[in-house]
Amino acid sequence: MLKSKPLFLVLLYLCAAGSVSRYTEPLTLNALPPDVPDAAPAGTSAPVQTEEIPSFTDPLTGLPTEKPVVNCRPVAVVINNHHKALPQSGIGQAAICYEVLAEGNITRIVAVFHDFDAQKIGPVRSARPYLLEFAADYDAIFVHHGGSPRGYDLIEESGIADLDAMRLSEPFWRDPERVIYRACSCIAPIQARR
Repeated sequence: MLKSKPLFLVLLYLCAAGSVSRYTEPLTLNALPPDVPDAAPAGTSAPVQTEEIPSFTDPLTGLPTEKPVVNCRPVAVVINNHHKALPQSGIGQAAICYEVLAEGNITRIVAVFHDFDAQKIGPVRSARPYLLEFAADYDAIFVHHGGSPRGYDLIEESGIADLDAMRLSEPFWRDPERVIYRACSCIAPIQARR
C-alpha cells in the first residue's frame, strides 16, 4: 500500500497541473468587430437609441397597447372545446383562456376578452356553476348559450351580468358553416353593452 501512494500523488499532480495550465492562459478580448468604428468622432456624441414606451398597458395581459382599455369591461365567453366543435372562432384574440373540465372527459374554454375585434366568437356553450367564477374574478360580462339549473341559479344569486343565447337573439346567431355546436356571437353588440 505504501508503494501505490507516491504513484497516486504523482498522477494527481500531473492531472491537476495539466488542468490548471489549460485555464491560466491570458484571456484576450476584441472590443469591437473589425467593421464597427471605435467611437464617435471627437467633439460629437454617439447617437442614443431610445425605446418607445407604450402609451397604455392591457391590464389582463400586461402587453403594450395603443388605445386605453382600462375603462372597458372584460367579457368572459364559454367556448366549446369538443373535437367536433373545432375550429373555434375568435379565441386567438382572448387575453386569457382557461381550459376547464366540464363532464366526462370534455373540456370547455372560458376565454376572457378585453381589447378585441373578432367578427365572431364561438361556438358558445352553456353556463355551469364552476365557470361563473372565472367571469366573477374579472367582473366580466358572462356570455353563454343556456345553462344548467344550478348555473342559472348562481347567475341570479350573484347578480353577474350575463348574455344568454337562449334568452336573447342579439348578439347571437347560428353559424351556417357548422353542422353541430352552431351558436356563435357577434362582437359589436357585446361591445356596446360593455
